[in-house]
Amino acid sequence: MNNLEIYDKVRSVPAEAQKTIKGGRLSGFTEINPMWRIKALTEQFGPVGIGWYTEIVEKWTETQNGETAAFVRIHLYIKDVENKCWSKPIEGLGGSKLVAKESSSMFFSDEAYKMAYTDAISVACKALGVGADVYYNKDVMSYGTKYDSYPYASASSSTGTRTPAASKNTGTPAPGTAPAAQAPQAAPAAPGAPAAAPTQMMAPNSEAWNSLLAAIKQRKMTRPQIVATIKNHNYSITSENLTRLCFEGDVAS
Repeated sequence: MNNLEIYDKVRSVPAEAQKTIKGGRLSGFTEINPMWRIKALTEQFGPVGIGWYTEIVEKWTETQNGETAAFVRIHLYIKDVENKCWSKPIEGLGGSKLVAKESSSMFFSDEAYKMAYTDAISVACKALGVGADVYYNKDVMSYGTKYDSYPYASASSSTGTRTPAASKNTGTPAPGTAPAAQAPQAAPAAPGAPAAAPTQMMAPNSEAWNSLLAAIKQRKMTRPQIVATIKNHNYSITSENLTRLCFEGDVAS
């Protein structure tokens, strides 16, 4: 099997499985019907549970400005029929609003985790090339997920709980988690100069951190690319946390 065999088989998305998003932050982007991805996986590898399957690794929530989002991290496994073995885990990270502000009240979604799971499958599938033709023309220093258009929570304004699958949520931070660092004060702008956009300090295990980490693993990003991406998305990061991010993303030194 050549390296692009699977990629080329699943890259094209039929018109009936595509829908243009109208309104909101993602207006103009293309949404892919999630059942088409399931069909693509089944066509290539066999029925779920026999030729492919997913494992929920972690579930958690994060809150900012009174709204809460649910997140799911999964591992997707596919069967290598030729070598009679299962693949290494293919990571996917997905999220959806759990509690959202509406004009007159707060809205609670009882399908948030289901939608986050579906979103995570789409991210994992993307690493295989599923739907690549839809994403490729937007692939300019992008994380490749809908989080590119989300206003990431800063370390000081976001709270959340992370729960590994099949374990209790104790509310205790994960071992080795560094405390959130505060962004340095910017120097005063010169008279008449346009005001610079404020930067946020990227903190370990924040939404932005996890989204970028998933992209690093999927796209095999180099350290200079990571630094450029952080800067382009108006973040800053300490040298210690950059080293940690590169370590977690298996970036070659």
